[in-house]
Amino acid sequence: MLSYIGDNPGIEAVILAANWTGVVEVARYMDEGGERAQLQDTLASAGDPPQSPAELMATGLTRTIQVLQELGRRVIIVGPVPEIGHNVPSVNHIARVTNRDVNDMIAPTIEEYESRSAQSVSILSTIAEQFDVPAIWPSEILCNERRCVVALDDGVPLYHDDDHLSTAGAQYVSEILDPVLSD
Repeated sequence: MLSYIGDNPGIEAVILAANWTGVVEVARYMDEGGERAQLQDTLASAGDPPQSPAELMATGLTRTIQVLQELGRRVIIVGPVPEIGHNVPSVNHIARVTNRDVNDMIAPTIEEYESRSAQSVSILSTIAEQFDVPAIWPSEILCNERRCVVALDDGVPLYHDDDHLSTAGAQYVSEILDPVLSD
């Protein structure tokens, strides 16, 4: 991907987004299925000490931003989207059929989100400051003082599954990109 970006000077900005929290945390969140992502440092020497998932994320992100900045690209980091731990569309359907609020059923509290994402937020904040790149935080829109919402008041789910935003969810948080993209 970095070669592609380097070969295409028309690409002026690169937005780095991932399930950062899912990468640094060892355990899956709540009812999430599937295997946890396994990072590895393909540039490490055989004698290098092993790194934790958090260290591997920081190493890889640091190297990526260095290369992108050397290529003259603007870099924007998108912080973690709150993990839900349940398949939002499925639970949303049950909530609508039973006349309940899906947010009351499965939305994580702000404390749960902050506790779970503390390590990834810290790493991203440090790297953003180190490289003087903007970091934007979807939680600023998705979370209120009580919880991180999973669906709008009209029942439209903001997630495609348990941790990926739906099209509606991406549109809902897209305004946070406006200030950094208009620079």
